Amino acid sequence: MKKIKMVYIITKKCLQKIELSFILMVYIKTYGVVLTFEIINETVQVITFFDGKRIRPLRFLWRDRTYRVKTVHSAWHDVVGRNREYHFYVATKESGSFELVYNTGGLLWKIGRVCVDE
Repeated sequence: MKKIKMVYIITKKCLQKIELSFILMVYIKTYGVVLTFEIINETVQVITFFDGKRIRPLRFLWRDRTYRVKTVHSAWHDVVGRNREYHFYVATKESGSFELVYNTGGLLWKIGRVCVDE
């Protein structure tokens, strides 16, 4: 498993994202935090709320365990060829923070990364 250290910085006026090691972006709402993420890239089943304009993950099944999303800390998207990937940095009620990724081309969800510092 590959681990990556990422630093997130908040200024008083704006939230800045810092890109470290190949296009990994996450927002976080604390000052000067250093987090370690483990890259997973496994397909998961996700129950999602779609309102026609927005996507919001509600819960997901990973390795035979259900996780309920408590908070979506941030969301962003990337264009990958003709498709979009929607990224959600979420905290769960059970344990941990995860990056969930929805790919519009394959209509698939995966866990991109999991935070291992919590």
